[in-house]
Amino acid sequence: MNGRRYASTQVNVLSVSRSYGWAQSMSTRFVPGAPTTAYVNPDDPASAYLVHEISLLPLCITLIPAVFGGVFLVASRWSDRQADLALGVNVPILAAASAPGDTLRS
Repeated sequence: MNGRRYASTQVNVLSVSRSYGWAQSMSTRFVPGAPTTAYVNPDDPASAYLVHEISLLPLCITLIPAVFGGVFLVASRWSDRQADLALGVNVPILAAASAPGDTLRS
């Protein structure tokens, strides 16, 4: 930009760990010296990247714990609500009726 050269090590928008096979496919896709399109932020040209695609891995890493956390939160609130309801209701405790031939053990 404006006659200056910038260098970036980004391939994707996000820095995500990938496999060796993926890295090899990128090296064959982007041959040194061959013309290619880079996506450049005019405010920060050094953060340019080559592949304009979204990976679902960061979304899964974020979404799965959030779902489990939400389920845990709902379950704990439900449990607290049930405990509060149980404390507000007087439930009589009755002695168990003994059947003929039963003996009490202590």
